[in-house]
Amino acid sequence: MFAKRQSVLAAAAGAPPRPRRKFAARSVGHVLRKPPVIAGLAGVFLLATSALFLTVLGDPRAGAPSARIALKREAAPEAAPPAATTPSRPDRWACIRTWPGPTR
Repeated sequence: MFAKRQSVLAAAAGAPPRPRRKFAARSVGHVLRKPPVIAGLAGVFLLATSALFLTVLGDPRAGAPSARIALKREAAPEAAPPAATTPSRPDRWACIRTWPGPTR
């Protein structure tokens, strides 16, 4: 009266097998969702970012001089002996004393 349901295996019994994909993204997704794997990947990411930070900003030659100059200093020429015409302190103000002042 009623027919039995056919199983999936029986329905595919005469058909050729389905080709499998070489890369199964679902299985990789399932593995990556596990908490220990996520924690490990977070640690690797932290190490990679800190290494990049040190590589970019941690220049070992940052304090080294980039220009070379001679540290020997040549002797300064001898100063001329003071002459009698060197103005003394009161003579420095001579131009102000001779100024006529404001005109009205």
